[in-house]
Amino acid sequence: MEEVRVLLVDDEREISQLIQIVLQKEGFSHVALAEDGREALRLIDEFQPHIIVLDVMLPDANGFDLCRTIRERTEAPILFLTARSSVKGYADLPAEEQYDWEPAEIRRYAGVIRDKAHYMEQLIADLNLTFRLKNEALPLQLAEHDLVEVVRQTVIDVMNDPCSEAYALSFQPFVDRVMVWLDKEWFQRALHNLLANAVTHNPPGTEVKVSVQSETDRMVIVVEDDGQGMDQETQGMLFERYYRGTNTAKHSQGTGLGMAIAKQLIEAHGGEIHISSQVGRGTKISVCLPKLTALRGGDG
Repeated sequence: MEEVRVLLVDDEREISQLIQIVLQKEGFSHVALAEDGREALRLIDEFQPHIIVLDVMLPDANGFDLCRTIRERTEAPILFLTARSSVKGYADLPAEEQYDWEPAEIRRYAGVIRDKAHYMEQLIADLNLTFRLKNEALPLQLAEHDLVEVVRQTVIDVMNDPCSEAYALSFQPFVDRVMVWLDKEWFQRALHNLLANAVTHNPPGTEVKVSVQSETDRMVIVVEDDGQGMDQETQGMLFERYYRGTNTAKHSQGTGLGMAIAKQLIEAHGGEIHISSQVGRGTKISVCLPKLTALRGGDG
């Protein structure tokens, strides 16, 4: 796998070093630091980063203006880590000498910092996963599993999540038992992302039905909801990295990588993913696993 190079652009050296530690923990060993826009442009030419993490407020440039200049030099994805800015802001508050902070206030700020740090680690971990999948550097631990049971367990996990309490999830297997050749952990991650997306982007009360079906030459897992649906533009962008659809205010902590990861993981298993949707009439996502490559030992 090609070493992923990350450029951090932030005038707060201490914060950049903390982010660098988190990145290195996730396997990003090639990280360069820039403290202003001029240094960032120089390093883009010399370092040629794959990912750029950019602060929106720099001493010599507005981050959004700098982003447009960067776009003329590289197509590397640019991340504006507003969550990191929140970490810094809440970390600074207890240090203000003019305030006599109550223990409860300090605990509240500590909780915010913890949550923002968790988000940042989640984002970096998801970025790492997408690059490993893109470079075919994620070794799958393939073994025989009952596809019906794998899907059932995933649906139950999502149903037990407090975020899903207001939604009607159901599972309907149209086959009793189907042994497939897959990596259970990563395949369940893909299914979980699909179900989480159906919950996140639909109003409470939405019905989400999951089924497993057997067709002539493939197995099909269907995730279907009667929610708000998507227009053609949204459908075309759904599996793009960093894309966020509508109705995400209640779950603003997502990384914007969930659906892209789901698609990559399914394709890593030799499968395909398809979507059909109409605004106001819901969405249907089909995960297809070809029997000849997904099943070991024949038609299962």
